[in-house]
Amino acid sequence: MKLLWALIFLSMTEIAASGLTLEEVEYLNQQIMDAYERGDMEGVASYYSEDGMILPPGMDTQFGRDGVAGFYQSMKDSGAETVIFDTQELGPSRRKKWAFERANFQFFDIDGKQVAYGKYVVIWKVVDGEWQIYMDCISRTG
Repeated sequence: MKLLWALIFLSMTEIAASGLTLEEVEYLNQQIMDAYERGDMEGVASYYSEDGMILPPGMDTQFGRDGVAGFYQSMKDSGAETVIFDTQELGPSRRKKWAFERANFQFFDIDGKQVAYGKYVVIWKVVDGEWQIYMDCISRTG
């Protein structure tokens, strides 16, 4: 049993020690975009840590997965059918348990017309061996 726990600990440490790669961020973001398009806001929120938060412009900070899901549902309800994330920069922390992502976003309506766009900074953290979004700071340009 001790060997099993040692192997689990080592694998989690290895994930954290490797840092977050651009390929991983692009994959995770694609999963979020796909969940959003399906209308699965709980699925979107599952990529955020339980203590995660989203800081949308002109709104109070939305805490936890319920807050995140509520924010994305409000975007969907406003007519934004799809979202695209475009990562511009990714940086690790010294200990590689945290990383930041700087990116642009665009929301489109059902006809493909852009209805919102801007930029964001996300802080990713390792939770139980997986990268999750801890803080999502959004700046809407239009």
